[in-house]
Amino acid sequence: MAITVAPYSSEVFNRIPIFGDALPKFDRLNGDEIAKNQMREVFRRHKVEHVLGLALVHKHSFLEEGERLTDVRGTSNPLNFAAGRPSVLKFSDDGQQLAPLEFSLDQQEIDWQDPNMQEFLAEFFQIVKQMDAVNLFGLCGYPGDGYPGRVEFSSGRSNVNLTPDEARRYLPDIGFSTREAAWFYTENLEESGCHCSCYTRATQEHGHVTTPCSR
Repeated sequence: MAITVAPYSSEVFNRIPIFGDALPKFDRLNGDEIAKNQMREVFRRHKVEHVLGLALVHKHSFLEEGERLTDVRGTSNPLNFAAGRPSVLKFSDDGQQLAPLEFSLDQQEIDWQDPNMQEFLAEFFQIVKQMDAVNLFGLCGYPGDGYPGRVEFSSGRSNVNLTPDEARRYLPDIGFSTREAAWFYTENLEESGCHCSCYTRATQEHGHVTTPCSR
C-alpha cells in the first residue's frame, strides 16, 4: 500500500512535543549520531537529499482548531485558511500516512508517489519505528542550494526570521543555548557549513537559529 499525505489536523500538531520536551529522548537515543550519520546515509542512498531533510519534530506553541502554522516570506503565523504546501511532516503510528505539521508558501511540490520516494519513506519509517521515534524524527523540505542562513525567534505565536547580519544588529544581547533541529545532506550545504538549530531561553521561549553559510 502506498504511503500518502494525510489531511491536515491541528489536533495532530498539538500532540507533538514542545522543543524542550523532545530533547531528553533525542539525547537518550544518541540523536546526533542518528541524524548526522545513519540518516545521512539513508537520504543520500535514495537520492532524496535535494528534496528532503530530517526534522526534529516539535512545536513552538499550541494552535486553535483549524489553524495552520504557515511560513510566508520568512515569518510563520497561525493561519485559519489553507495556504502553501506541507513543509514539515511526520509519520502516523502505522506508517501508512505522513501528517503535515507546518506549511510554507515557498515549499516546492514533492512527488510523494514516485517509486524511489516510496522506497525511501518505507525505509525511513522502519528506522524510526524500531527506535520508537516516530514522533521525534520527521521530514522537512529542502531549502535549496545556497541557503544563506537565518535566525528565527518567537514573538507571541509568530516565528520571525532575521538574516544573521540583522540578528547581530538587532539582537546583540540575546542569550541562548542552541541545539540542532534540522539536518540537510547535500554537498552544497554540508560544505558551506549551514545547519539549523533551536535556542531556548530561561522563559522557555524558543526559536530557530540557522548558521550563515561560510564559503
